[in-house]
Amino acid sequence: MSTPFKKLDFDIDSTMDAVTAYSKENKVPSFVVPPASPPQPVAPVAAEQPAPKKVARLKRTEFHRVAFDLPTYLIDEISERAFKGKVTKRVILTKALKDAGFKVHDIDVDEDGRRER
Repeated sequence: MSTPFKKLDFDIDSTMDAVTAYSKENKVPSFVVPPASPPQPVAPVAAEQPAPKKVARLKRTEFHRVAFDLPTYLIDEISERAFKGKVTKRVILTKALKDAGFKVHDIDVDEDGRRER
């Protein structure tokens, strides 16, 4: 069975005075104990505030999964560029298709926001 905690016998006020004096002498921040004060009344909440207007978001086009084979070195380079650019591989490939002249909507090239932290 463990022993109970031993009660420390010291004067907290003199200890705090010593800490404050040391802090002032050495120009370091000190521990500050806020004075005890009664709880402040909470301001009443305004009656009814209008709800913020919803901003219309453009919807991305529906996507379909496509499976195809590429050389490993190309997959590695796409993965590396996506990692360095903090985007998905889909963004890398979609931008490449757009740059190659394919019609790609801007909303479909942008990240969907899941990677933003």
